[in-house]
Amino acid sequence: MEIFKYLNENPGVFFLFFLFVFAWNAVFFYFGGKKAEAIFKGLDLNKVRFRERGASGFSKKSVITKFGGASKVLDVIVTESELCIKGIYSPFTYIGSKYDLTRRVKLANILSITEKGSNVELGFNVGNDVVLQLKNKDKFIKAIKG
Repeated sequence: MEIFKYLNENPGVFFLFFLFVFAWNAVFFYFGGKKAEAIFKGLDLNKVRFRERGASGFSKKSVITKFGGASKVLDVIVTESELCIKGIYSPFTYIGSKYDLTRRVKLANILSITEKGSNVELGFNVGNDVVLQLKNKDKFIKAIKG
């Protein structure tokens, strides 16, 4: 374990390595988030029926996406024709894309809306089901149904 001995004797090298890894991740998440948010270009926010920032949720795609859900970092938007689920900030949108939570779906593609306690489960004809935990779930359901 020569490397650990070297790092212990030279803390400046460890600090530079840590700084490099931190900067690399920051750049990676920034540009990944910008790329993930590109699917929301052209979204008309003047026709918003419902919007809630700080929602939680998970996808039912796999066990990993169920456990890797988002907690209070989702921005849920319902317009006249679409449902959009994304992160509040672009790095969260990037992470959400990896856990099947970054979505832009036509309202016509929503097959079912099921209330389960404080959660709302959405079934789609394209993609996997999503479970959202919203503060105003009744307003959300009303906005989806039109």
